[in-house]
Amino acid sequence: MDGDLFPLDELVGLARRYDAWTYVDDAHGTGVLGANGRGVTEHFRVEGAIDVVMGTLGKAFGTAGAFVAGSHTVVEYLMNCARSFVFTTASPPMLAAASLATLRIAMRSPGGGSGFARMRDGYAVL
Repeated sequence: MDGDLFPLDELVGLARRYDAWTYVDDAHGTGVLGANGRGVTEHFRVEGAIDVVMGTLGKAFGTAGAFVAGSHTVVEYLMNCARSFVFTTASPPMLAAASLATLRIAMRSPGGGSGFARMRDGYAVL
């Protein structure tokens, strides 16, 4: 967690060449990396090319929980077979609403760029 980035665009090329899946744990990139804060996939311009992306809502979003994004088949499989998901309770509606509100605020941009990008630029000053 010292800021190193793996050349994800090169990995995507290798994965396609060898018919392999790609999985990205973007817990530290969501809301920070990329021009609009969409994470490492935006940073390396491979959005839509990654098979499974996992991120957290507890860092840049300031709420709690996490997400997994992927194809409908992958998401259905995880919802029905992943023990950590099957044996847990759902996120409270209030928490889901707070996460959605944070996302909407971050995506608004009165002066150009995303709210996440403005936040990241503010951190750079520190």
